Amino acid sequence: MTTFKKFNPKAMAKNEAYNLLTSAVIPRPIAYVTSQGEENSLNGAPFSYFNIISAKPPLLALSVGLREGKPKDTTANILKHKEFVVHMVDRDNLDQVNQCSKAYKANESEVDAVGFTVLRSDKVETRSIQESPVRFECRLFKTVVLGDGGETLIIGEIVQMHVDEKYLDNHEINAERYKPIARLGKKNYATLGEVFSLERPK
Repeated sequence: MTTFKKFNPKAMAKNEAYNLLTSAVIPRPIAYVTSQGEENSLNGAPFSYFNIISAKPPLLALSVGLREGKPKDTTANILKHKEFVVHMVDRDNLDQVNQCSKAYKANESEVDAVGFTVLRSDKVETRSIQESPVRFECRLFKTVVLGDGGETLIIGEIVQMHVDEKYLDNHEINAERYKPIARLGKKNYATLGEVFSLERPK
């Protein structure tokens, strides 16, 4: 007989709930988000509370917490400029993306600090980086403050997609060539393992 341990998330400390949730809901895709910062700096930060939520309209969402009780630069920048760019993370850019997770000043560019190549975007003013195999230019669609913890759910409408041609099979991305990185619990990450197909019942 299987024995389950029960947890009441409202009775748990925030770090305990975080550790349990992020080790249970896996794997999670990683969004590397660029946003327009102070003094024309380009802010870059990774988030794993992230996914697509709609195809028509094309929407994606990320949840951004606080830093020392205040909104992170990403939230402040997106609320001010109403746009951002989401880049997918693979093994080639993971180390640089990870370096961007430490605290920088609001007028310092993480993108420049780690040596990413900056590109002009097509439909938004926020600049992009070349080193990502897939990126989404987004305009702010909606924000929702989640409870009293200060987390902000940011929903963006994708207005332009960029995909490295070597990963494309017609209009779909070949996952085995793409090799995205997923976030697990603690300090752990994963690449794709076994890939198999399963038909939906009719």
